[in-house]
Amino acid sequence: MRIFLIRHPETTWNEKGLFQGSKEGKISRAGKIETKKFVFDNRNTKIDLIYCANNRRCGYLAKILSKFHPEAKIKIDNRLNERSFGNLEGLPERVFAVNTRFKPNAFVKRYKWRPKGGESLEQVAPRVKSFLNDLAVYEKWNKIVFIITSGGIIKLILYILKLKDLKDAVSIKTKSLEVFQIPLIKN
Repeated sequence: MRIFLIRHPETTWNEKGLFQGSKEGKISRAGKIETKKFVFDNRNTKIDLIYCANNRRCGYLAKILSKFHPEAKIKIDNRLNERSFGNLEGLPERVFAVNTRFKPNAFVKRYKWRPKGGESLEQVAPRVKSFLNDLAVYEKWNKIVFIITSGGIIKLILYILKLKDLKDAVSIKTKSLEVFQIPLIKN
């Protein structure tokens, strides 16, 4: 099985630097253009299965991909949803960064940090681990699997699978439609 983690296309909230989490903006003009390019670049890739977070930004890419890959089954999975940023959703990330006391090397603090009314990465990790455990059941498949999700979930997957240590995982600045190929998952 070949597994690819893909971050969703750019949204208007990404464009403005706003916290998204469980809320979201619409796909931006740049996001629509980059989606067309991504789909074109992957037109000859055989895709067997597309896992997708349950939100518009991830669903948009899954829907466009499925038009060119009708053989690919789409499975929407809430365990791939980005964490909730609670009261911060819709607010500028830059203002928050200036007003917080996170030191550049406070990676454990960032992992455990829970915004008011939201979730920490640490709290989200068990549901992501559950998804990965279920995916590992299919390890004998000879399939190509796309997993479309958000940056925070990608960081968690890379950390849970021990492909990155905590410092490197929480420091990743994922770009729209960035792809990470991950190795076969073993139970």
